[in-house]
Amino acid sequence: MKQVDEAKQNEVRALWNLVLEKRSASETLLNARFFNDSLSRRSYYSAFHAVTLLFLLHDRTFSSHKQIIGMFNKEFVHTELFSEQVARDLEYLFESRHTGDYDYHVSLDEEEAKEGLEKLSLILEAIRSYTGTKFGITLGADR
Repeated sequence: MKQVDEAKQNEVRALWNLVLEKRSASETLLNARFFNDSLSRRSYYSAFHAVTLLFLLHDRTFSSHKQIIGMFNKEFVHTELFSEQVARDLEYLFESRHTGDYDYHVSLDEEEAKEGLEKLSLILEAIRSYTGTKFGITLGADR
């Protein structure tokens, strides 16, 4: 198990709290029937920050969303630390974010928003498990 100093653990936990806050906001928006915002903004950004947390633990940062997703696939999926399903779920959320933010003539529906939350939950659980196993950091459960 790789050791992480207390300051880094605190930073990781703070970022994880942001992940859970965005996930909770996604549920709230879904319940209020704001499907585009639920899926495209909150669910995706929750997943994005969770993946960012992985790289924080490895002292790595990236300047773009595409870059971090590409490096996640290269360093975590292709090495079989995470499943290809997690990569597909992350890509689904990324594409949904793009659709919701930029394709104004397309509306995401309730089923898509619910599917996004399910995919997000799987991503968060995989990352929570990894941080516990690899670094001994216990992160709060997905709400």
